[in-house]
Formats: sequence, structure tokens, C-alpha cells
Amino acid sequence: MFGEYLPSYIPIYTLNIELISDSKGPKKPIDERIEITVAAILQSFFEEVENVMVYICDNLDNKHHARKRKFDSWYAHTQNSQIEKYDFIATTEDFELLNSVLLHAQNPYKVQVLQAFKMLNQSGFDPL
Repeated sequence: MFGEYLPSYIPIYTLNIELISDSKGPKKPIDERIEITVAAILQSFFEEVENVMVYICDNLDNKHHARKRKFDSWYAHTQNSQIEKYDFIATTEDFELLNSVLLHAQNPYKVQVLQAFKMLNQSGFDPL
């Protein structure tokens, strides 16, 4: 994703949450254990201060704003001031990507990562 924007030694990961099956039955309430699981993943993941996490909410199904709100809620409940989240929007004629980068407050590559992520968003996620 970051290609020429950042050196390859900076550990950047994406977070994917996918629906495995959809019963098409009555709408089920959101399982509160998901929030607890996401908070535990974030806590564990950022024990390594150099790690960077990216998540993207695309608009292919027009539910990108709802997904972003849900992840924002999960992030808020982590209550870990050492995990910082920066939100961006990449737009082109064809799509809108709501995306965020999460990193540890003490990440030594913080400035580089944020500058690269800003450039990546400005390019509409096109590689250099």
C-alpha cells in the first residue's frame, strides 16, 4: 500500500473485519464481545511501539460511514491514551475511502508515517 512512500522496515498492517456469513434472517444485535476483542487486539498490537495499523472503509455498499462510526466507538472504548488515531478521506471520481492510521504515541516513525499517509490519501491511493 505504501510502496515508495515509506521504507519497508516500518511495520504497517491492515485490520480487516469481514462478515463470514449472513443468515438473511432477523437482524441480530451487535455482539458486545466484538468491542472487547478489538480493544484487546489494539492493546496487544501496540505493545510494540513501532507497529502501525491502517483500516479502510470503502463505499462499495454505501455503508462506509456506519463502519467508521462503529470502529470509532470501539477505539474510544480502548481508553488507551498511548494509541493515537488519525482520520483521512481519499476521494476520486469513482470512490470514497474513509481511512485511519493508528500508531503508538511513542512511535519513532510517527511523522514519516503521517506524512506518507497524507500523501497517499491525496493521490487517491494511487502508487507513485
